[in-house]
Amino acid sequence: MQISGLADRVVPVDGSMSEFGGWGDAPHQDQIIEFWKQLNQTTTEKVIKGSDQTTGYRYGGGIDGNEVWYLQSKVLGIVCRANEIMGLIHLH
Repeated sequence: MQISGLADRVVPVDGSMSEFGGWGDAPHQDQIIEFWKQLNQTTTEKVIKGSDQTTGYRYGGGIDGNEVWYLQSKVLGIVCRANEIMGLIHLH
């Protein structure tokens, strides 16, 4: 499971994270979801509007009943207080 909010600056949805600290580019979350949809051979799609800020996508009908879920939140982000936790830098 990967959780990245649309407002996430540490692990952005588009994969354009900083290379600082050994990190680097990651695939766009849309590409990752597409990979899992294809692997599981899903055949259905349901859009679930949770609120103005949150939308879910449920891809079903996959092999052995497998499903792929993609939840998007416009306000969810990661706040990592590494400075307080590990004595490192402070990220927002």
